[in-house]
Formats: sequence, C-alpha cells, structure tokens
Amino acid sequence: MIGFPSDVGEMLYCLDMCLPKGSAVHILAKTTLKTRTAVMRQHGMDLSNEIVKLANNTFVIPDVQKRLLPNGTVVHHHIGPPESKARLAALPVTKSNAVIIMATDEEGSRSLESDSSCITSTMNVHRVVRADIDFMRRRRRRMEER
Repeated sequence: MIGFPSDVGEMLYCLDMCLPKGSAVHILAKTTLKTRTAVMRQHGMDLSNEIVKLANNTFVIPDVQKRLLPNGTVVHHHIGPPESKARLAALPVTKSNAVIIMATDEEGSRSLESDSSCITSTMNVHRVVRADIDFMRRRRRRMEER
C-alpha cells in the first residue's frame, strides 16, 4: 500500500479477510509512526510498545499484528516519500500481487498535492516493475546464449 488514509485500519481488516493466511502488507507513506499508531488505535489496533525498528525507517509489528488481524496478516510500516523511486524499489513491489496507491489524509494538504503524489507513485511503481521485467528478460537471453 502506498499512502496512509485515515481509514487504513478498515482497509487492513478487509485485506486480511481476502489475503491468504500469513500474508504481508507493506505500507509506504510520509506519515510518522506516532500518527500511524494513533490512527491504528482508532481502529482497535493498539500498537504502542509493540513496534520493532528495522533498517531504512522500516518498522514491523510481528506478533501483535497477528493477534489484531484475524487471518494473521503482518503489516510492515515504511516511512518515507511515496513518490521516491528508490523507496519504492526497496519494497517487494515486483513480488507483490497488487499495489494499492491511495491519497494520504494530511492536515493542510490540498487535493492537487495528493493527486500529484498518487500519479507520481503510480508512474514510479510502473518503472520499478518494468525495470525488473527488463532485467529478467536480459538474464534469460544471456542464459539461452550459453
């Protein structure tokens, strides 16, 4: 998921019902961990003191998330600009079944800024996936030539 709307908790519950047991959801947004924790708490998911920090401003809630979401979906929180091709390339977008891009509800944010962010994120996800496809084709050709 790219972006962090205020109804993200409801979306996670819906995804948890549709995804295979034990799936992972990665969320990339500029939204601070403090704000994310408050939003998740509003949806019955209290993440306080349960967050494990990984490298590159990535946070995961392994055990508590399995208890909070009935199907055991694990949520990985990535903090950074969703428009950044480098941040998107660090996510497992090429191994994902889907990438959901949403506007982030930010105070003082205008819809034009949200639209621009969503469009840029969409274009960069396409570029990351396209680069991976091109890489795999070149690799296959090299292997066939041997």
